Amino acid sequence: MPSKITRSTGIEVPGWFGPKPGGGYEGITKRLDKTVQRAAEWLKNTFDLPVEIRFNSSRLSGGAYIKPEGTAEIGIGGLLRPGRITEKTPVKISVFICREYLRDPAGDEYRYREFSTLRQAYAYIKRSIHRGLIRGKTHA
Repeated sequence: MPSKITRSTGIEVPGWFGPKPGGGYEGITKRLDKTVQRAAEWLKNTFDLPVEIRFNSSRLSGGAYIKPEGTAEIGIGGLLRPGRITEKTPVKISVFICREYLRDPAGDEYRYREFSTLRQAYAYIKRSIHRGLIRGKTHA
């Protein structure tokens, strides 16, 4: 079965009557949404695993995540800083990698790093994880 990309509509929290956590569905700007979608495509193609896109209910940040085993994740996120948001507002890129997938965890439970571009994030992931995880077609 081919890997696919899905979008989260959020999670149900008993007794919570506000917006669903993780229920933003899409980015508040097309630029943010497209950035996260591109990250999702790269993750799907690189790891040949299903990818879930999640946005916070504010829709100012979101990310694409794979779960190779259990609940541990590898993800690429995008964030818009609060303030005057337009389609030209730069998207800050972040990478999250759980300890299980780090080539050299050095005591870290996870790694979180920020970047200016998706290309930098892709290169960091390739350098940081166990080589055996990469199973699909990759492009920088």
